[in-house]
Amino acid sequence: MNGWRRFRSRALLFTIVCIGCARGDGEAKPTSATAPQSIVGGRGPILVCANPVFDFGKSGESFHEHTFRLRNTSRAPATISAVGTSCNCTAVALSHRTIPPGEYGEVRVSVDMNKRKSAKARVENFRAEALIHIAETEGVAQQLVVQGMYLPPVMCDTSTQRYRVDAQGKFSYRVDVKLDTHDGVDIIGVQLDARQNAVVGIERDAGDSERYETVQIMVDGTVSPETTLPVAGQLTVWTNNDATPEIVIPIVLEATESQSIQASPDKFAFGVIEAGQRIKRTSVISWPASQELTVAKVTSSLPQCLILESKKLPERGGRASIIISCELQAQKRNSAIDAEVRVVLQEEGAPGVGHTVTLPASAFVKDVSTL
Repeated sequence: MNGWRRFRSRALLFTIVCIGCARGDGEAKPTSATAPQSIVGGRGPILVCANPVFDFGKSGESFHEHTFRLRNTSRAPATISAVGTSCNCTAVALSHRTIPPGEYGEVRVSVDMNKRKSAKARVENFRAEALIHIAETEGVAQQLVVQGMYLPPVMCDTSTQRYRVDAQGKFSYRVDVKLDTHDGVDIIGVQLDARQNAVVGIERDAGDSERYETVQIMVDGTVSPETTLPVAGQLTVWTNNDATPEIVIPIVLEATESQSIQASPDKFAFGVIEAGQRIKRTSVISWPASQELTVAKVTSSLPQCLILESKKLPERGGRASIIISCELQAQKRNSAIDAEVRVVLQEEGAPGVGHTVTLPASAFVKDVSTL
């Protein structure tokens, strides 16, 4: 674990004190029952723990607790005088301050993940260690270790997300939140700061596991012409979970250079069509090849009548490009169609940086023929 703080020796009654924690480098593995013994003590009384490491494995519980047994293998009483400490997320309780010769004492080690800010909204490998000191000796104890993998009830990337505002002042972004369905966790509210004039939508997906449901929070909005970019704000997600009642995601909206990303044509104009017709229009979106962009999503304000597809094209003239196909299925009545198609491009290696291209789509259905 990362360096221990200098700790003080002091008499311990049956009490609770803090010990250190450190993140593991990978998934925690089950501990063998034949793990090396932990021998506590130098010259004088000796305490022995047959299994000094305990692994909780994967767990969605926020509180973990395990009791270690230490045996005094010497002929003299052993008095535990101090426990090394480094943080407030883990606690230790002693059954006895003094352990007679040949007898056992218990050390209860607990970890409260709610006290670890880093574990609020992400999977985390945890490791907690305790050092035991005996008053009668100057020896230093080996660690008593508890470890495992914590699966939080709510998971979300809470790092700063950066998105682009197009030339018309429009922006679009998506935030994925994973909810533990076993605990009945759900989103009860979403709040934007005043600087984001936007509409929020929510879509649900079963996700890639039976335990978690993925909720996609989609934000589409505009910034006023007098707004000076970049502008920093935040998206707050409220849940019904007591451990994680809210998640705050910092959002930064940045300007997009007008000539860097281009669409040709810059709209889908279908003209006057008859009911029952299916007409397709395309637009090519290009950008400098030095910008490594991929399509994150393509959406429309009228998904019931606009069918969208995207395809990457070969580089040409130092520019990368994609072709967006928009197929219109006409309505069954006299109607004017006035919609928008939004293409969100993601920068590779920078998952929080997105560029939005907005393409108007318009048509008029001239009769009420049956499809």
